[in-house]
Amino acid sequence: MRSEKTPGSFAWFDLITDVPAVSQSFYSRLFGWQFAQGRTDNIQLITNGRILVGGMVTIEDTNEQTPETRWQPVLSVTDTAAASTRAQTSGGQQIGSIFAGPNGTLAAVRDPGGAPVTLYDGTEGIPLGSEPPPGSWVWVDLLTPDPGAAETFYRNVSGFETRVGDRSDTGKFRVFTSDGKDRGGLIRVSRKQASHMWLPYVLVENLGDTIDMATKLGARLAVRGGDLAILIDPAGAAFGIAQRPAAPK
Repeated sequence: MRSEKTPGSFAWFDLITDVPAVSQSFYSRLFGWQFAQGRTDNIQLITNGRILVGGMVTIEDTNEQTPETRWQPVLSVTDTAAASTRAQTSGGQQIGSIFAGPNGTLAAVRDPGGAPVTLYDGTEGIPLGSEPPPGSWVWVDLLTPDPGAAETFYRNVSGFETRVGDRSDTGKFRVFTSDGKDRGGLIRVSRKQASHMWLPYVLVENLGDTIDMATKLGARLAVRGGDLAILIDPAGAAFGIAQRPAAPK
């Protein structure tokens, strides 16, 4: 866990689901993640060994504007209430009420394209600066048909800057940065290719073996390219997996 605020970074990722038994069975068998009761009845803490993954949040009421089951990023900010206000004045929408917890304040918002993200001003989060083991989050992309609007929104809300990146599977793309560090990708997609959404990636030892296991457990392979793949879990949540590139010989 972290010990201080790191605004402009992702603290963790929450699995929002209306079928918690299905979701827990899938991810515990695929990645070996552990699930433990959280502070409230509808939240379970997810860990990869001793490393935080996030929380599994059980929902009952569905919302037609967002997928029933999804991975939702928790974005570290300096002040949640102020960031939520900036989100709303920048074309976003607050979801529900601001929640003041014992370790920080949280507020869920939708960006202008409709992608949900949680704002958080506490100190907890996934450790930064260390080499993550398999089963840990290694990256997150925002897939959107309108990168310009997304770039403006997240600059206003979290202070993200952007730079041009390049990788073999997508070519040129934008990278969200803060404090001189890369935080996530900003990928242009057509409306036919994908919804406007955040897509986090889990590090795996072998891409092919993980795809085979995931599909046997009921997932669907959506995209595969290079060292990356996108899967849809049995409950309908999209997530990515990434294998470290082989060392040059």
